[in-house]
Amino acid sequence: MKLLCSLVLPMLAIAANYQGAIDMANCTIIQGYLLDSSDLTATPRLVIYDGTRPLALVVASEPHPTGNHGFSLPVNFTIGVHNVNALVLGATFRVSFPVFACGPGVPNPPPITPPPVITPPSVIPGPTGPTGATGPMGPSGPIGATGVAGPAGPTGPTGPTGANGSGTGVPLKLDGWEFASGAVAPPASQTSACKMGQWSADTTYLYLCTRTNHWDRWSAAIW
Repeated sequence: MKLLCSLVLPMLAIAANYQGAIDMANCTIIQGYLLDSSDLTATPRLVIYDGTRPLALVVASEPHPTGNHGFSLPVNFTIGVHNVNALVLGATFRVSFPVFACGPGVPNPPPITPPPVITPPSVIPGPTGPTGATGPMGPSGPIGATGVAGPAGPTGPTGPTGANGSGTGVPLKLDGWEFASGAVAPPASQTSACKMGQWSADTTYLYLCTRTNHWDRWSAAIW
């Protein structure tokens, strides 16, 4: 099917040389970075979890001491113990933060010092070649007549509003499909209740609601 092809091709292009960490995680914010050291222009995607519960799909493209490889997710954790971790979408690389608790009078855990800035290897420039001779200037052509502006076209109709997802993060766009910005709980079966555009993930599969009350799933493994 067409949607499956659009998911497989990006996975084949993913390099395995990831570096990353969760620099800070507390009751209100999760921050960190993720990069591919073999291609520093890439912007990997990752699913953030609290334990095994998916919170959101985010893209590592925000400013960070390592470059534009940072990610962040506002949260509102309830009282209890939290185990924040993140898994690269379509790969097995995972980063995590020490377990911490939220509740009245419980201080936030201290942030982890980010690593040194990572830069690509230097390139030694070759010698500068000689400057070529300047050619003669050609004659100026005549100025053309000013054209008449055409009438403005009509405004097109407003498209329908897409389904709202829960949680926060970056919307998932795949081959013309756009899925909601937040994950819902993983479905119990292919016909579990859902609205088109919702998505979910666990440690084994990525689930996409492609029509009302119908789920498709893909294995989150290296192809």
